[in-house]
Amino acid sequence: MQEENQHESLNADMQEYAFEHIDKVYQQQALHNRQTLVISAFGGPGSGKTVACMDICQQLKKRGYNAEYVSEVAKDYVYDENFEMLDGTAEHQYEILQEQLKRVDRYIGKVDFVVTDSPILLNGIYNQQLTPEYARTLLEIHGQYNNFVFFVNRDKTQFQQEGRIHDLQESMEKDLQIQNLLDDNKIYYGTYNHETVGKIVDNSIHTLHRIRDAHSNQIVKDFVLQNYQEGYVDIEKVDDLKYKLTDKTGDSIEVIIEKDKIIVPATQEPTEVNFPEGIDEAKLDELAEEMLLEAQSASQGPVLGM
Repeated sequence: MQEENQHESLNADMQEYAFEHIDKVYQQQALHNRQTLVISAFGGPGSGKTVACMDICQQLKKRGYNAEYVSEVAKDYVYDENFEMLDGTAEHQYEILQEQLKRVDRYIGKVDFVVTDSPILLNGIYNQQLTPEYARTLLEIHGQYNNFVFFVNRDKTQFQQEGRIHDLQESMEKDLQIQNLLDDNKIYYGTYNHETVGKIVDNSIHTLHRIRDAHSNQIVKDFVLQNYQEGYVDIEKVDDLKYKLTDKTGDSIEVIIEKDKIIVPATQEPTEVNFPEGIDEAKLDELAEEMLLEAQSASQGPVLGM
């Protein structure tokens, strides 16, 4: 009974932590007006995750992106010979989780990419007292980030025992557990080896730009819906954070996205993106999409899908 109560208390603490954490991630990205992509390497101990992350981080920097590597908390405990923290209890795994998240969160909104060899979901793999509630909360926290996931194909001839508490056989068993975790939760992932690093980097960059475009599009969408009575039907991307809105009569204005707000240069006043009272958001969404499709078919310029 006591152990059950401890699990309930821990799960309640985790839920509260997750609830506060999503606000922190959102606010940091809004404050710095930058969406950050977290690139996570999955694989068992000694599979080559660290080498993969450093390789990818270096390639991203060479291509002009701001990328930071986040190391594995558990490995620090091994080198410190603090094996009590690595006993697999839920309490200690939760402490490790919070420290790992701190290392990631310090970069959110401040860099383009965070590259880590200790993804949030791996915390559950090493939790020997894992409950369904704990696992669900890990998935919830994982989903609070913009994620790019890849799995490292192990080179069995390159296994290093230093800094690890698992031998090669145990590590290979973890590989299988981790793949099952990704597959069971329908988490899309690519595979990594030294020859495919360029593809991983290319796909990461593509994913980052897709996420940033989607975020900007949503802000403009909210603005268009809020100003639906104005009749804006054509939305054209001018550059990274600037859009041109054209109404049915052909009159246009350009707007700029600044920290999750729309700036109309003519007034230089921020416009909050909130829906007017009494407006059916779902209906407006449907009508706006129809109008945009009509504008797209009639326009020679690009129209961003909503």
